[in-house]
Amino acid sequence: MNGESRAASAMTGEQFLDFANELYVAVAEEAYLWELPDGSRDLAADGWVQHGPWRPEDCSGALLVWFDAGFLGLLRRWPEEEPVPTGQAAELLRSPDQWVQRPDGSMNVAVVATAAGEAVPADDWVQALHVLRPAQRPSG
Repeated sequence: MNGESRAASAMTGEQFLDFANELYVAVAEEAYLWELPDGSRDLAADGWVQHGPWRPEDCSGALLVWFDAGFLGLLRRWPEEEPVPTGQAAELLRSPDQWVQRPDGSMNVAVVATAAGEAVPADDWVQALHVLRPAQRPSG
């Protein structure tokens, strides 16, 4: 992608697939919430590839789809590592304006796959996000 942030509904099919795949990787890598909207970078044979940035609202929407499906949860990594209770996790996922890195570490909350989510193939995680693009139908 070219560094522009677009709404999920305005992303091309290729951009949306990149968004979904990279967000899945972020969950697999247990990234912090505040890291997600910035996207990621990969080193390819011909140089660096930038994925994202993405709108925080789109990250939130995607994570909520997975959360509601039981694929992911949140893990607080400070001051001690502990799961974020379901109600608090849902509220935090709905509030991307709170996903800000803080010097005291209080927002070190990671997205993590649940045991149920780990049993689901990556393609199914990605497919679940097509509800975010109701006007778009997967080809097949």
